Amino acid sequence: MLRTRLFSLLVLLCAALASVGTAQVSASQWRAIYTAASEGSTVTLDIEVFDDGYAFARLWRAGSQTTLSGHGRLENDGRVDVLFHARRSGDGESFEAASVLYDTKLLEAGENAQLPYEGYEIEPFGNVLAHLTGLAHIDWDADHNPIEATLALYQDSDARPAIPLQELSLTFERLALFSEASVRQGRIGASASFPYFVRGPFQRVNSFMESLQRGSIDDFVAFSRELLVSEEEFSGAWGMEYDEDVHVTGQAGEFLSLVGFTYSYTGGAHGNSFADAYLLEVDGENLVRWQVAELFASGTDWVATVAPLVLSDLADQEAMWVTDGDVTELSERDLRVATLGPDGLTFHFDPYQMGPYVQGGFEVTIAYADLLGLADPEGPLAAFAYEYAPTVPR
Repeated sequence: MLRTRLFSLLVLLCAALASVGTAQVSASQWRAIYTAASEGSTVTLDIEVFDDGYAFARLWRAGSQTTLSGHGRLENDGRVDVLFHARRSGDGESFEAASVLYDTKLLEAGENAQLPYEGYEIEPFGNVLAHLTGLAHIDWDADHNPIEATLALYQDSDARPAIPLQELSLTFERLALFSEASVRQGRIGASASFPYFVRGPFQRVNSFMESLQRGSIDDFVAFSRELLVSEEEFSGAWGMEYDEDVHVTGQAGEFLSLVGFTYSYTGGAHGNSFADAYLLEVDGENLVRWQVAELFASGTDWVATVAPLVLSDLADQEAMWVTDGDVTELSERDLRVATLGPDGLTFHFDPYQMGPYVQGGFEVTIAYADLLGLADPEGPLAAFAYEYAPTVPR
């Protein structure tokens, strides 16, 4: 019965969000993914807008081999203004680094402050590489909800850019909105967020993600209820919390890459977090989930090539188990969680896996140029390399 109720909740929330009017959207936080065609390639915008109009965003473009992070504003009247910079190592897909900055500045300015503050401007992390300005038609009842925008691209240099290298006139159409569901039973709370596609072949992913989130929430609630049965042992208490957020890392043809970040707390000094990856292919009416080992051509010793590159990067990030010599080699199992995107093939490591909890998780991205000759030519690795790094020899 609980499983049925949770499934219905997810469906109702998706439908409710799709029918929200303009005025309501401006009063609540929302996030959506947009795409635009430009000179034969696709530009993707993932934007999250807060109550006061402050916005965080990610931007990637076919052939660019990079993901940009940005912040700015999207006003109630639809005016959008976002500056983009090169994504820093560890920024991840969930705007966590930018959110920390936002929360910190909000505290500094006082609890009633609004962004931007008078006389205060938040500078981007690193050099400005792009500037998005335009008008967003935030009407969730309309199809695709376009953003009519100009994207100015700048050269990467220490000097503050004045004249763009290129200006693109783009019409972004909404590809997906983010559906959220939550349930609370006494001291047990669980929530999930994932992209819900509103057009194109990736709409077939929606039922898969709904089922996945439904199962995760149900399993956590059932586990927590069993754990809380002994009121004598757990009477102090803490609550049991679960939160999972799924993000798009890139798309190429019929292939879609997503990463899910999960945090759970069931007592103790701190909670636990972990990442999971979803490399999906829409094959007609079927949805195929690829495993990391399947990305590589049969007979290739991909671990022998990839593992040293990953270990070297982890050492540069000062992952303690690597720098102390406790981890000197990696197995296929160690490399089982990976996503694809403009930057390359990214491996995700949970807290405790490559260092103590205080270091958190680690991400290592291997460029497509370092994976020459390894990819299955019919698989997602080859498709992403062709989409985002077309100049790399096959």
